Amino acid sequence: MDQRAFPRYHHSNPRNLSKPHPQSTQNNRSKQKKHEMNAITITARRWSGGWELWNGNDIWTQVRTLAKARQQVIDYLDTMEEDIDHSTWNITIVPEIAQAAQVEQSAAASKLAEESARAASAASRKAVRALKDDHYSLADISYIMGLSRARVSQLANS
Repeated sequence: MDQRAFPRYHHSNPRNLSKPHPQSTQNNRSKQKKHEMNAITITARRWSGGWELWNGNDIWTQVRTLAKARQQVIDYLDTMEEDIDHSTWNITIVPEIAQAAQVEQSAAASKLAEESARAASAASRKAVRALKDDHYSLADISYIMGLSRARVSQLANS
């Protein structure tokens, strides 16, 4: 058997790990029975061997890389509740990192850039159609808009 050093939270027997616990309100319990509790948020905390995966105040399991965390949570849940297929669950892994604000800011900037690109593309399509409706040639539209003829043709046909 593979002997690895685990933090003090490691449980050698997965059956002794904390069981997933439902929300506290009665209304949520009935919804969970109906929908089989199909969403969960797990906090990933870094340690020397990788990441500990926590549900609230309970450590569930560990994983070497975050890329494998979702599958590790599914495997853990499948061990605890063998009669439920957890592979379709919405599992959110939230790494507990000091740079979280920077990562969030970067994601927001990327989303804004994507939205701006979509808006620019829509405006370009509208302008190309307006110029085409006034019977400008693709070559002239290309020059006027500063785009390649191929791009103008693409916009005109979309």
